Amino acid sequence: MRGAILLTLVLAAVTSCHADTQGFDLTTSTTLAPASPGSASLADWHSSTLWIIIMGFILSFVLSFGVGANDVANVFGTSVGSKVLTLRQACAIATVAEILGAVLIGES
Repeated sequence: MRGAILLTLVLAAVTSCHADTQGFDLTTSTTLAPASPGSASLADWHSSTLWIIIMGFILSFVLSFGVGANDVANVFGTSVGSKVLTLRQACAIATVAEILGAVLIGES
């Protein structure tokens, strides 16, 4: 997920620099500072790249959801397949375990 967010930010920087080549000068510094005062503002840069950042967060959420679903399927697949648990019981246990894991251990 961190890689997707980093990729989104890099794409946002590259896209904005190509969209307005006179507004930002990346050859003299490593920051996204305007080439000259008044040539482009930070608000213009944000408005032109906001959609990329939003799409990056949506993509990160969807990929994280898919990875979590795969992990749950790996854990409970054997129990459901051998009829020890019903699918409803496995979903209930997985929901409680995922929420508790995210709340209690997710900060570290």
